[in-house]
Amino acid sequence: MSSPHPYPRLAEACLAEALTDTPVVLLHGPRQCGKTTLARMLGARSGHAYFTFDDAATLAAAEADPVGFVDDLPARTILDEVQRVPGLFTTLKRAVDRDRRPGRFLLTGSANVLLLPRLSDSLAGRMEIVRLHPLSQAELAGGPPDFIERLFAGSFPTRTRPRLGRDLPARIAAGGYPAALARAAAHRRMAWYRDYVETLVQRDVRELAHIASLDAIPRLLALVGAQTARLLNVSDLAAPLHLSRPTVRDYVTLLERIFLVEIPQRLDVVVPVEGVIIEGDLGVQRDQLLIPGDDERIAGGVMDAAKEVSIRVPLVVRLEGTNAEEARQMLADSGLNLVVSRTMWEGARKIVSLIQA
Repeated sequence: MSSPHPYPRLAEACLAEALTDTPVVLLHGPRQCGKTTLARMLGARSGHAYFTFDDAATLAAAEADPVGFVDDLPARTILDEVQRVPGLFTTLKRAVDRDRRPGRFLLTGSANVLLLPRLSDSLAGRMEIVRLHPLSQAELAGGPPDFIERLFAGSFPTRTRPRLGRDLPARIAAGGYPAALARAAAHRRMAWYRDYVETLVQRDVRELAHIASLDAIPRLLALVGAQTARLLNVSDLAAPLHLSRPTVRDYVTLLERIFLVEIPQRLDVVVPVEGVIIEGDLGVQRDQLLIPGDDERIAGGVMDAAKEVSIRVPLVVRLEGTNAEEARQMLADSGLNLVVSRTMWEGARKIVSLIQA
């Protein structure tokens, strides 16, 4: 994607700031989300030369002589699709240690290079990472998001407003990839997404791992999509594919590497129970309880019923009653590992009051 982008990118400010004080900046995200366009736009302002490892000659030069390749680069350089040359990172480290001027290297990657098995060096302490997602609704609308700020400032409107109706599923199906959105007809966008997945499977997945069942990846991606915003259940994914749970787990990790799947590792859950705010988190021990009220019995009962959580989605649960036993059972069924937190009390109370309005 080399043409000027019609949409503002929220990551642009973070990327520009990182280039002012960090020798190496990595902009990574899924293919076709706009990384190259954003990198080249910023690079044009700051005098960065551009090289892509999608070019066979450039790739061959970097693989044959990484030291000579890096030494011959201009003072400020964009290296596109750097995940294709994981062995280059040791040479970049050597170059940065000799000259730590900020903004020397702007890297882009369509796979999470830190998870590559052949990565020669992580550039820890020398590299800042900026994640670029496909276009958000705020970017499509051409303005910055302000939902969270308005919510906590108490200025979010609670009056009845028209719903999106049929426009909501249409927006979800359209997605945020610029190339897909450039197609006016829905069936043409669907064709783009179908070919996109097929290309990723045949190229990127094949490059990253030697797997026996390439045909299972598109089907697995569809099954994973059906578990969006749910606790990940590997057994439910493995059964239809007739694959073992460890194999499916490895395949899901592979999809994470190319940014087709994201499985967050933390969840903050705010639940009002008889004036107590309960915040969910991983690995919390019973002796870490902080209670913004004096009902230790409720908090202790909740902790006794707690389990692990494996998603990270801001969530507010409003209980219909204040019965502590009902609350404890609901939280036990949800599989949450919980700690009562004093710090989220005020913010959570505002959110709950808005939901109840």
